Amino acid sequence: MNQADLARRAVVPRHIIGDFENNGSVTPSARLEGHSDPVYALCQLPDGRLASGSYDKMIRLWDVAAGAETARLDLDAPASVIAAPRPNLIVAGDSIGRIHWLEIAD
Repeated sequence: MNQADLARRAVVPRHIIGDFENNGSVTPSARLEGHSDPVYALCQLPDGRLASGSYDKMIRLWDVAAGAETARLDLDAPASVIAAPRPNLIVAGDSIGRIHWLEIAD
């Protein structure tokens, strides 16, 4: 996925991943169900999976093509930012200022 494609991606209510259309609507391309509260952080891993952080104090990994959760991690506070600086590593910040380094095992 190139930068233009990433810029058009959106997360809309009920955790639906979609593409913005020219008329401002969103065409859903995947439905990811699992978080019980709003998602505040989302990033794409180099292998195409997504990592999401939510106010429900969970980080979840998703196989978007299958629409399935592949892993989850419980936190002590809501995740507010997530990044994947290299393959198999997620760095997440929570709402009380902690940083979590999460290595993903294959």
